[in-house]
Amino acid sequence: MNWIRDFARLNETKETAVLTLITNCSVQLNDKGDKKLVIDIGSDPYIVPIEQKAKALSISRPSLYGRLKTIKKLVGITELASWDEPLVMGGGGVLPILTNNEGDKHILCFGRNIIPKGYNAACGFPDSFEESLNPESVIWREFSEELLIVDSQGCAFNLINAALPGLQYDKYIKQHTKLWGLKTRTKNVFITEYRPYNKWETEINYNNNSVQLKDAVWVINPTNGLINFIKPMRILIGDSDARDLTVYDCELNPDNPDKPLNRLIMAFNMNNIKGAYKYGAPEAVWWSGQNMTRMPLLHVVYDPIAAIRGDL
Repeated sequence: MNWIRDFARLNETKETAVLTLITNCSVQLNDKGDKKLVIDIGSDPYIVPIEQKAKALSISRPSLYGRLKTIKKLVGITELASWDEPLVMGGGGVLPILTNNEGDKHILCFGRNIIPKGYNAACGFPDSFEESLNPESVIWREFSEELLIVDSQGCAFNLINAALPGLQYDKYIKQHTKLWGLKTRTKNVFITEYRPYNKWETEINYNNNSVQLKDAVWVINPTNGLINFIKPMRILIGDSDARDLTVYDCELNPDNPDKPLNRLIMAFNMNNIKGAYKYGAPEAVWWSGQNMTRMPLLHVVYDPIAAIRGDL
């Protein structure tokens, strides 16, 4: 299965927006559960142009699931190196956690109909090879591009933290309010890192350079080998109730760049999440710039489906 050779070396193409194929990496775990992913892509890696990503992600990797399952059981260093089913270095994003003064925590998830499908963090692919080497830049850009929150008084949240130089949300907030036709005031809202229970570290080595990424959970899809980096972040909403906010999807529709993609967004109570993909019922729902939280469930389900069918 040397399908990696179907793709070009970096020096053989003029493509800029690409995914990197990883043929040499290792996962390190200790007895505390701390994790470190070390990726070495050499000086001239194989790359996948973004427009060919579907081809790379659709290739079966039958032994990958078993290898990842084994890693979870082992302590020490387990190599995922030098085999002919390489991983694909994707991008990243943020898992937003709305936290109020009473300590209520709600995780925001976007409904996705592309890989990874289902309700997931706002994430995406790098815009260039250089950005693919620095997942943190992808994380902040994707997060800033996709999310707008407005409180019950009509104020849009400008998400700030001077200690996070990569976060430049203020560049996008005007674009988001214009996209949704909103004429609203803005207010600064603090966003802070929500540290995972265990340490998660990533080291990416390329051409004698090394990039370090901390507190970002790396997620390896066991079906297609795609690696994404997700940072949990706490958005401090003060005395607000998450159910009284309005959350907007600001991802642009690739078929109509003047319109939002308009995905369903749900907030899940963090205390009710029992493990991966076991979210339970959402406590808040938003779609098409509407807070549908206190509407009958029938309308929450029907309206987006009707829009797709053209019934609205």
